Amino acid sequence: MRVLYATDKIGNLTVTDNIFVFTSSKGVEVQPGEIKKIPTGVILRIEEGYTLTLTTHPNLVVKVGQLFPAVSIVTAADPEDYLFLSVHNLGRNPFRIMSGDVIARGVVTPIEPVNKESYTPETSARAGVPRSRPQRRNSEIEFEVR
Repeated sequence: MRVLYATDKIGNLTVTDNIFVFTSSKGVEVQPGEIKKIPTGVILRIEEGYTLTLTTHPNLVVKVGQLFPAVSIVTAADPEDYLFLSVHNLGRNPFRIMSGDVIARGVVTPIEPVNKESYTPETSARAGVPRSRPQRRNSEIEFEVR
């Protein structure tokens, strides 16, 4: 499995134990509640039949931020362009992402074809579950007023 990449002058991509680590290639301030695109300075090419799943790195969580959406996926069908990761500030204060700060990690996984088939279960979903006695209706209850 090959992942081809190119970086600008600042972009950096490291791979440790088959986990990609993405850093910011530019300092950015993210206001509370704001979602901002953070440049990584990296261009990726994923081989056909694989995906790169990106999640928030714990270093970003400490700043009360997360990727938005929480999980991003890069596939061979995506255009080759610089990778920007959207970051959402979940806190009450602005935070600054400095150039070189780690913001995301990614794992490459193979795509397996899915064969969807319908089937008829051999047993009912309620099999073996005893039924309770039906409750009496309010109209069947008699009240006596003294």
